[in-house]
Amino acid sequence: MGDMKYIFVKLALGIWKYLFHPVVRKTSLGKKILRELSSQELCYRLAIKKRNSKPINVLFVCHEPSLWRMFDSLYQALDDDPEFCPSIITLPYKHASDSAVAIRGSGISEFLDEKGVLYVTGYDSTSGKWRRIEEFHPDYLFFQTPYGLFPRKWSVEHVSLYARICYIPYGTTLFCGEVEAVVHPASFFKYVDIIPEFV
Repeated sequence: MGDMKYIFVKLALGIWKYLFHPVVRKTSLGKKILRELSSQELCYRLAIKKRNSKPINVLFVCHEPSLWRMFDSLYQALDDDPEFCPSIITLPYKHASDSAVAIRGSGISEFLDEKGVLYVTGYDSTSGKWRRIEEFHPDYLFFQTPYGLFPRKWSVEHVSLYARICYIPYGTTLFCGEVEAVVHPASFFKYVDIIPEFV
């Protein structure tokens, strides 16, 4: 019975995305319905994986070598646990000070090569094509930073339709107002499902 419910939700979500997703992005009700369908689909998917002893897919989105340490021990722990299947994707990014088309490479691929960490690249600079989130089937996804550095197909709003978003803070601010709004953007955190609590 649970499998049939999952199939129904998956089918409804697929139809909704195919027919209405481009249109409903602009309406709050449409976004709410799409988000609810996506959330239900993910709940069923995780329940079925647990029941069938399938590993949970965790995707780490990396763009900055200096922030790898925030993922390193977690990635190793998940890699050693048969209940999880972690993977890493490296993405170039667009800094706020750059023009609309300029993207930067930070050396993350070379850094991971030196460490012997396996990864896939999310952007082909020769063709100018970005890989799609759907290729990775993530259940959980970690971003290194809370900023809008990537194109829409890798934005937190978009990928949160496919996975639970996780974030490990790499720093904080003691300022309020504009500084806090930049460092902790609400446009990112409203899509985050899991943030570790430090005591």
